[in-house]
Amino acid sequence: MKSDITVIVPMYNVEKYVKKCFESLENQTYSNFEVLAINDGSPDNSSKYAKECAAKDNRIKVIDKENGGYGSALELAINSINSDYFLVCDPDDWLEEDCLEVLYTFAKNNDTDIVVGDRFDVYADDGSAHKCSVKPGYLESIEPKKVYSETQDIQLFFYPKSSIINDLRK
Repeated sequence: MKSDITVIVPMYNVEKYVKKCFESLENQTYSNFEVLAINDGSPDNSSKYAKECAAKDNRIKVIDKENGGYGSALELAINSINSDYFLVCDPDDWLEEDCLEVLYTFAKNNDTDIVVGDRFDVYADDGSAHKCSVKPGYLESIEPKKVYSETQDIQLFFYPKSSIINDLRK
């Protein structure tokens, strides 16, 4: 069965973070998704851990490549997408357990091409968290559950329809 969502996890020297990332993906309430974990020639154990997860969960696929940088890892993953939507989840990030379900349901119910979700920065020294955005005050100007026209700015974390990226590459 074709996945509805592809989650791209580009990896390079992230072994101390990647476990929490993969646990958050494995525990999603929405299940029809795949994970493309792109090992960008990382010399640490990031790929090893991802492969252990893939051995237990067939939704996870690990692709090893020579180091070429973040952009090349994303390009490889985007060229491998077969789903309607995708999300980039950096390995030092994690998703709330209903993240994929909420974003996908909103996108389908409103026939949108891009869905923007909230993002929080969490600081390791004291565990504090705060909502952040690309431009100060920008996120506060986005109204929850509002469908915007194609002329609106898009926050850094977004959930685009794969066909938009495919059209951009043509």
